[in-house]
Amino acid sequence: MGVSTGTKKYSVMRFKHPHKCDPEKLVNPTLERQVAKVEELGKDNVPEEGEGSEYGRKWRQEARRKKRGYAMRKVDPDSQPWVLKEQRQGGKHFIGRKEGGVDSSSSYYILTTSPDESFAAYPVKTWYDFVPPVKYNYLTAEEAEEKFERRNKTLNYFTIMLSKKLKNQEGEDREGMMDGSLLE
Repeated sequence: MGVSTGTKKYSVMRFKHPHKCDPEKLVNPTLERQVAKVEELGKDNVPEEGEGSEYGRKWRQEARRKKRGYAMRKVDPDSQPWVLKEQRQGGKHFIGRKEGGVDSSSSYYILTTSPDESFAAYPVKTWYDFVPPVKYNYLTAEEAEEKFERRNKTLNYFTIMLSKKLKNQEGEDREGMMDGSLLE
């Protein structure tokens, strides 16, 4: 048995229970890295060169960012999630995010057999959890405020019966105080 320490990096794809997926049954699947969404604040549509440009604008903006402590982060392509898609209409879609701390306290290997019946072990570098993307829309701040305002206006049988019960209890308490039976 030999341990291979080649230049290849091996990873494990994990599909959790409710989202079981057999990659062999996928029709024409593709596996790509998700493109990082890097937004630059204050980015204008002013050309850098030629007509309408400002001399030294790029350097001034860079100096302003450094002065105020805004550091431009470079995106590591290896830290971006994987996207597994079927190339057909209505095909399955999964996003694989890197699971942290897998190789810190243990080590995993992929074992393969060769034709001469010896084993080759390849170390696993990373694990990825594949889940389908979120398909519901999040509420905006205004929508969330509206729903929060309406939270006490919701009528259902439980709230009606509870308010009725509380009114009955208050009425009984008042009658008891007028009779003087609660004073004894």
